[in-house]
Amino acid sequence: MFGDWPYNQNLLDNKRLLIDSVNADPAVHLVIHVGDIHSGSMPCTSASILPPITTSNPGWNQAIFAAFQQFKPPVIYTPGDNEWTDCHKTKEASSGDPMKELDSVRSLFFARPGHSLGLTDNW
Repeated sequence: MFGDWPYNQNLLDNKRLLIDSVNADPAVHLVIHVGDIHSGSMPCTSASILPPITTSNPGWNQAIFAAFQQFKPPVIYTPGDNEWTDCHKTKEASSGDPMKELDSVRSLFFARPGHSLGLTDNW
């Protein structure tokens, strides 16, 4: 179980270190991410930001989704406050409407209700 990852581009660029470590451990049967896939000072990144604010990374959530899909065990992800409820706050550059941000997170990470993320979908 982990959360608050990845908070910056360096951690995302080095995701293989975490993914390979988890995938190599035969004792790991489930990965749980408890939310906050970006820091509280990073703008929200949904497709609802039109046009995108200059400091946002519109592909951030998609990159995290792709990383989650590389874990061998099933991945259960719970969205954190940074992904949606805090998106209207100044520290996140007032980058989005919370409900639109939540819809965007749901449409990407929960597109297949009843199915987990990761390579093994048997949760």
